[in-house]
Amino acid sequence: MSMLFDIGEITLSLADSLDLVGVNRNYHGKRVAYLAVEIGKHVGWPEFAIHDLALAAILHDFGLSSSLEFGEFSRKDGEYPVSLGKKHAHKGWLLLNGFYPYSHLAPIVLHHHTPWRELREIALADSIAGMMANCICLADFVEVSISHYPDLTILYHTWEISKKIETMSGSMFDPELVKIFLKLARSDAFWLNLDPRYLVERLKPWLTQRHIMLDLPQVRQLAHLFAEVVDSKSAFTARHSLGVSQISRMLAKNLSVPAYTLDLLEIAGLLHDIGKLRIPDEILNKPGPLTQEEMSVIRRHTFDTYKILNGVKGFWGIAEWAAFHHEAPNGSGYPFGLADPLLCLEARIISTADIFQALAQHRPYRSAMPPEQIMTVMQGFVTQGKLSPVTVEVVQNNLEECHRLALQQESIPDP
Repeated sequence: MSMLFDIGEITLSLADSLDLVGVNRNYHGKRVAYLAVEIGKHVGWPEFAIHDLALAAILHDFGLSSSLEFGEFSRKDGEYPVSLGKKHAHKGWLLLNGFYPYSHLAPIVLHHHTPWRELREIALADSIAGMMANCICLADFVEVSISHYPDLTILYHTWEISKKIETMSGSMFDPELVKIFLKLARSDAFWLNLDPRYLVERLKPWLTQRHIMLDLPQVRQLAHLFAEVVDSKSAFTARHSLGVSQISRMLAKNLSVPAYTLDLLEIAGLLHDIGKLRIPDEILNKPGPLTQEEMSVIRRHTFDTYKILNGVKGFWGIAEWAAFHHEAPNGSGYPFGLADPLLCLEARIISTADIFQALAQHRPYRSAMPPEQIMTVMQGFVTQGKLSPVTVEVVQNNLEECHRLALQQESIPDP
């Protein structure tokens, strides 16, 4: 059985997770993409180039998972942290460059925080990729400026934003791109289309009409990339998603799950925490117990995971298996409070793998546990009705292998 996924559709859905990094600003990537596409269309770039511009803009912050770092780009003092931007741009370049369907976008992402005066000194400046990078740079600055004002009053501030952009012509931004932006900025509709209700409608044609398809191995590789972004949010969760996916696959194989489902389950394991990008760094890395309010923030990540993955055509099973990893057989879990018999085997497997892998890792509030202690904790969860006895028994029978997979340092596989 083979499945194909439209690269634009899957990118648009999974990139929702990148917009969560802003915590309370959930449309940054899409707004940047809209602004960049509008400018690119008026430059006169061919359609295939606009498609690439839309993809690169949606993914421009692929190397950014820290909410604190994201906040540095929203400062009201007008300072633009170029050096900080280059850091995550380089990380995004490294990730995208290793994935063939995105590798041609990597140079654009690498230079989306490079000032025009610097970009002119390298060969890329004379290419369409260099102009695209600076186009995204300009769109990014505009979107950050917009974020300081309520959406309802945006038209009142457009002159102020335009004048700021004009002063950066020739230094931060390509003068030709600035001219086009200033012309577009005179239209109210240019700004009003930034309303979240209209963004996907404006962007979707540029992300889906080329119909470039990914096969299942490529989707798994793409899931590895997003898992890398999620796990890099905290030093304490390094390789967590990879461990969960590999433990899940091993448990499922021992439970005679069909081979095709093993591949889908591995993808679900890689993406199970994609909603965690919305959790502020200070909560995720807190060294002590969480308050009830902080725990309520943690608890929403599974629902965000479900909404993101459920938007991908063909991911209906993956979305549920991934998002239900904090559900429990006795109904005490979240976000839906599901109980037997509504919890499928795949969801129970990921839940078991998630708990095992987390207990095997260091956390800011405790040390890593040895295998025997992990089993004591997990058997207690079985007694309380929080874990499936069937899946925990497989862990017990493969304890050494589970521990090895939980602590592996495997790099992202080649596509």
